[in-house]
Amino acid sequence: MQVYSDIAAGPVRSSYAVDEEFPHFADRLVELQDFMQIQNPDSVRALLSDRRDMNRLWTIRIAVIIFVLTILQALWGEDSSLWE
Repeated sequence: MQVYSDIAAGPVRSSYAVDEEFPHFADRLVELQDFMQIQNPDSVRALLSDRRDMNRLWTIRIAVIIFVLTILQALWGEDSSLWE
């Protein structure tokens, strides 16, 4: 990312030692992380773009695909003239 190269921050890591690297804000950062972990999406768009729980994300996507295919199959089987 451009911002990191501009400030010469070094490589981005996926985890940090909060107490050692952020001694003044460690407690607040842990509180903030806990708060963010319990938040749930409040709209369909947010649900489909929420990347925190990939298992739930793919379950929802596959369920929607199966639902749409089931509706299409039911319409096609009921009246094949819809598809001509």
